[in-house]
Amino acid sequence: MEMRSKTTPCVVLDATEIHRDWFLAGLEFPLLRFLSSSHRVDPVVPASVVAEAVANHERHYTVARRAMTKAATEFRRVTGVASGFPVPESNDQLNYELVLRERFESLWIEVAATPQTPHEEIVARAVSRRPPFDQNGSGYRDTLTWMTCVELANQGRDVYLVSQDKDFAGRNLQLAPQLEAEVAALEGNVTLVRNLGKWLTEQVPWKDVSDLREASGLARDEQVAAMFAPWDMFEDPGLTAEELGLPPDSNITDVSYGGTGGHGFGYLERLSHEKTESGANRVVYEFPIEFEVEVSMNSEEARQAGLIQHENNWTGVEQITTSIPMTGLMTVVHDERDVETPLYFDSFEFVLDRDTAVPRPGDHPDQLRLFDGEGGASSR
Repeated sequence: MEMRSKTTPCVVLDATEIHRDWFLAGLEFPLLRFLSSSHRVDPVVPASVVAEAVANHERHYTVARRAMTKAATEFRRVTGVASGFPVPESNDQLNYELVLRERFESLWIEVAATPQTPHEEIVARAVSRRPPFDQNGSGYRDTLTWMTCVELANQGRDVYLVSQDKDFAGRNLQLAPQLEAEVAALEGNVTLVRNLGKWLTEQVPWKDVSDLREASGLARDEQVAAMFAPWDMFEDPGLTAEELGLPPDSNITDVSYGGTGGHGFGYLERLSHEKTESGANRVVYEFPIEFEVEVSMNSEEARQAGLIQHENNWTGVEQITTSIPMTGLMTVVHDERDVETPLYFDSFEFVLDRDTAVPRPGDHPDQLRLFDGEGGASSR
């Protein structure tokens, strides 16, 4: 396994974490991606865990399909009509292993190779019932997960094994004493983590954040800020004179992105957050932006708009280059179930700043809501 730094905590996910969230779409995982992409943790899933998760998913899929078939039959018996919900014959349409591996990649989770532990050693552990083997001799896959942790600790890593499997735990639900003794002499160490969300929240860089939901929201915000490139998105916004607050007869020759004014680049404020019917997160952000505008207009209109103070041009037409501050409203959809595009920019609007708008008869504040566009982007 090739890790970024020995000082970076290594988080090893056991099968129990996948079993409780098959598509890794819960609150923990946007936070895990943020911490991994910012080099604060190294997430790892042992290859044996992947195999176990895929096999478990197939079994649970079969059980769920049978329950759905039974429910559809009962619905038809009671109502006399079909339920309208087609029951799939098999799991062929969902290649769960492929979906899971793509999800790992989007979350920056490495799949670790099978540990190099000799088979004889694993047999010896089994017959002596050494944890994580239980008293019935079960625990082969858990032992492979444990040996992955041991290999990492032997490399000097601080390993956090995330599992709700009690075979790793002692009576106090901390790491079993026999396992703790096994790594005591190694350069690194292994700590058992029972609650992934709580542990991740403790690793965040934001002060006074102790709530998983808040931490996950901030992680999504950071991801958006890292991807947001207004100089690319708005280089040619196609805004009209009316939308820019200029006199209607103005002849615009060029409008281009001009920066973020005095607010500084990257200032994004989350205005709202809602769950969609599909379970995605729809978030609206506000940000300051300026557009550089080249325009020709009637001299008197330019003077009334405060764009010139000098004497009128003898032609009666002014050639003006000016900067127009606006407020951008950006809607972003975060859909953790979508492995190809878990984040995309859905729409943009621009609102003309009140103090820069050219007043015109009949103007109303509600009429200053202007441009509406669409965009898209995917994230790793």
